[in-house]
Amino acid sequence: MRFVLAMAMAKLAAFALKIASKFTPLKGSEFPGALALKICPDFLGKVAKPETVIAVTGTNGKTTMTNMVSDLLRKSGKHVISNTYGSNLNTGIATCFLSGVTLFNKEKAEVAVLEIDERSCIRVYPYVTPTYLLCSNLSRDSIMRNAHPYYIYDMLNKYIPDSTTLILNADDLISSRLKENNPRVYYGIDQQEGDATEDDNIVNDARLCPKCYSRLKFKYMKYNQIGKAYCENCGFASEDAEYRGESLDYTTRKITLIHDGVKEVYPMISDTIFNIYNEIGVITLLETMGMTYEEIRSGLDSMQVVQSRYKTEEIGKVKAIAIMTKGMIAPACSAVMDYVRKQPGEKEVILYLEDQHEAAHGSENITWLYDTDFEYLNQKEISDIIVIGARRYDFYLRMLLGGIPKEKIRLVATVKEAVAALEMKENTSVYILHDLYAIKDRDEILRGMKERTKGETA
Repeated sequence: MRFVLAMAMAKLAAFALKIASKFTPLKGSEFPGALALKICPDFLGKVAKPETVIAVTGTNGKTTMTNMVSDLLRKSGKHVISNTYGSNLNTGIATCFLSGVTLFNKEKAEVAVLEIDERSCIRVYPYVTPTYLLCSNLSRDSIMRNAHPYYIYDMLNKYIPDSTTLILNADDLISSRLKENNPRVYYGIDQQEGDATEDDNIVNDARLCPKCYSRLKFKYMKYNQIGKAYCENCGFASEDAEYRGESLDYTTRKITLIHDGVKEVYPMISDTIFNIYNEIGVITLLETMGMTYEEIRSGLDSMQVVQSRYKTEEIGKVKAIAIMTKGMIAPACSAVMDYVRKQPGEKEVILYLEDQHEAAHGSENITWLYDTDFEYLNQKEISDIIVIGARRYDFYLRMLLGGIPKEKIRLVATVKEAVAALEMKENTSVYILHDLYAIKDRDEILRGMKERTKGETA
């Protein structure tokens, strides 16, 4: 009886929100699912589900991969439901399943693609058994939210169902070892020109062998603990990938993937190494599900990383590149800064990494600043670094300790002041590194740059 009431009330709420959205922009509301779970706590277990359920999880990249999987399946003709624009907690997942059933709990969709927050596994997997689970990586996250990657690893290892087929990153020494008795398929990237063999990151949460605790050696490293490792003492080594990025051509923006001795060439959707891993993970999942090379490549040909994550614009004589950079997550920030330092030409950098969304319930803990490789920004090609926000003096101290000359660092309180502080010299790239909830501020910076360009050319 509770389930019937929950279904009726949640469907009514979803209908009301649909009507309201015509007058007020509402995107991905989790309210119907939250209401259903309030009335019927085991709603997730009772609601009808598609024949194929795909879970996507990991510290970084799960939103991008969820978008890609959903879009490619839809382009192949599948009826897909997804929480792409909603909550990745149990409430958002309940809302997603609601959207795919009738009032009488009859399933309408063929596939569900669910972004699932790592910590939500305790509330989701007891009720939902994914057919496939795609994991990007497990790395150090916000101490306030996720404590430590091995804490998250233990949680996932306990709650992921035994029958779920795992699609895992062979180059991540933490997530690659999840649920060792489950069926699994590994993806990875072969050694490329310029890969390091020594770790220059502050953070590497897999420096020791998980079997004998000796210091690991790396044949090559991509970033943080992502790479190919081995133990000289006991013989432990990174997993071998069935789907391998054999070569990455950044000039033609092509990925050559090899599987069972067959080479496949795919378009490179993004030239950031973490997004290349995301793309190869998605390809591995879809090929494992039975999609053909032609279907996947055709879908990828017209795809790009969502603009909330990565956006470029030509503004006057400069190029603006906005990259979503998750503040409080040191490996994610370091990976973006590493990307910026490796790009050619003169650069200016704007840092807006204060998570204003967390401000009301936030933490005073700023240790993540000292886990982040700000040293990567100490490059002669970077003329200045403009830091926005109330925490700007904390960033200033960290960058001074990283050897960045103080004359290169400009501290401002507002977005408007940041735009005014830009030099915007001809043929310079402006990198805007912004937090997840600073999309409006990012757009304000871009508008300000355009207005300033118009004023200077008038």
